[in-house]
Amino acid sequence: MPTEKISTTRNISPEEYRLQMQKRMLHWQRHERFRFYEPNGVGEEFIDAFASGEHFILFLSAANGVGKTALASNILSHLMFPDNSNPFFKHQFFKNFPFLKRGRIITDASLVEKNAINELKYWMPAGQYTTKKGSKHFESQWKTDTGWSFDIMTYDQDPKQFEGVTLGWAWFDEPPPDAILKATIARMRRGGIIIITATPISGSAHLYDLFATGEVEVEVQLREGEEAVKIKRKVYHLTADVESACIEHGIRGHLEHAHIEQMVAEYPEDERQARIYGKFQHLA
Repeated sequence: MPTEKISTTRNISPEEYRLQMQKRMLHWQRHERFRFYEPNGVGEEFIDAFASGEHFILFLSAANGVGKTALASNILSHLMFPDNSNPFFKHQFFKNFPFLKRGRIITDASLVEKNAINELKYWMPAGQYTTKKGSKHFESQWKTDTGWSFDIMTYDQDPKQFEGVTLGWAWFDEPPPDAILKATIARMRRGGIIIITATPISGSAHLYDLFATGEVEVEVQLREGEEAVKIKRKVYHLTADVESACIEHGIRGHLEHAHIEQMVAEYPEDERQARIYGKFQHLA
């Protein structure tokens, strides 16, 4: 439901204005929660990197509990519904997105409804978007009243289904299979931006290969028979441990330290690198 406008009539009394402002604030708190989202310190750093416009692929490799899905959902919410009231999203990139207003979210089939879709619905402004299931058992086709559209796909789909359409952005929630990642990269043929938020427990070796060397120049032969040209890769990698979300030790954290201690004490040894530190488990 769109925000109700406050009367600008000259005769409105200070008390009436105050009441209208209270009504608007209550509406925002109930139906437009993205306006009040506060990222932790790592989240703010990732938002700034995203909005700098300097990167093609951004990867947040984070421990469990850091708030990866909420962060990405709010980045997309502010992209599709630019808002000046949230101080963490005042970058011009959100107001003047330079690419197509068509995107894609890709995630694990077992997580699509309880993670990505639930989080999007929690933060996005109610009444300002529509959804359809299409041929899926979940809401896979989304359109906003601000001119944006995106679909939601899952990792169990054939990589060939990710071909064809041109996109302006994509979000991978958890580590994507290499074939699907490559197919999605090819969808950005008119320019775009890709974000990956994941706890790299398994199936992430290709992500390490992609991000370990950072922004380096590579030589690529663009036309057969011609000399290779140097291209600077625009990739960004940020690692976040679970203490990033700690109320006591993090910046704007949301987890009690005692609760973190009990949680990590139960993690198996072979998953601690990823679940506690956000680091690639296959390197442990």
